[in-house]
Amino acid sequence: MADTKTNRSMLFAFASGILIPLVAVAIPYLIDLRQESEELIFRFEGPIEVENTKAFSISVRNEGKKLEESIEIQLPDKLEENYKISTTSPYELEQAKDFSVLKLGDLRPEEEFQVSILVDDSTYFLHLYSLEKMKVRSKDQLAKLDEPNEMMEFFYMAGFWGFILLFLLSIFAGIYQEFFESKEAKEKRLMKELEKL
Repeated sequence: MADTKTNRSMLFAFASGILIPLVAVAIPYLIDLRQESEELIFRFEGPIEVENTKAFSISVRNEGKKLEESIEIQLPDKLEENYKISTTSPYELEQAKDFSVLKLGDLRPEEEFQVSILVDDSTYFLHLYSLEKMKVRSKDQLAKLDEPNEMMEFFYMAGFWGFILLFLLSIFAGIYQEFFESKEAKEKRLMKELEKL
């Protein structure tokens, strides 16, 4: 009877020792398969102004898993004269009453469109709040503005410098114990370590 319980508990321990890591590895993969990610993001840089000329760039990235069709960038103001547009894909520019729409085509997963615009007009992008009027969309969804997360940057920097500090402290502690600690203190420390065993 005791042998049967022991065998069952050993079998359970063995099976859980194998199954738990396998399930832990499989869960993120299964979640990722189940979710059809639709992530269309855009980033804006500028405007940079030199005399009356303004330059800015927009990058649109498909971080999802499916094709995003008919990418459009709605610029906050209307492009009228004296402008140059450079893109990584063919485009069409349509003019509406108060704004311009740049049509870029389809964007496959993990690809990116880069758009650079040079405008020789001092009144274009007069205020930074006009950025809020800029919209990037595909046939199915509205893109999100990819803003840097200052809190995450702080945690990354704190973690990095914390690791460096911990590493240096452990090196200095090792140097101190090896070269500067008295013989009696070393023996006491080693005896305490042996007692723990």
